[in-house]
Amino acid sequence: MARFVGRNHELGLLWSRFQSAIRGQGQVVGVAGEAGIGKSRLLYEFHQSLKGERVTYLEGHCLSYGSPIPYLPVLDIVRAGCGITEADSHEAITETVHA
Repeated sequence: MARFVGRNHELGLLWSRFQSAIRGQGQVVGVAGEAGIGKSRLLYEFHQSLKGERVTYLEGHCLSYGSPIPYLPVLDIVRAGCGITEADSHEAITETVHA
């Protein structure tokens, strides 16, 4: 993997939001931009910097074909957080989310 450079400001912003969350101020961060500008790498580096912290890290993704699906990144986060797969039945999903 190439060396990570030039995103200290953005990484600092993510850390400031993390610190606010630790203080009890809920945070949601959206990262948007053109393909190939380093969004995934930025989040990878931030996630790596959380090693040793007592935190649950959840990440949702937008997909080019997903624009007609409302709240797709939020659904992605809920599915990941609850361990829901495409093979799960509606009943199993309901039980998992309630639990």
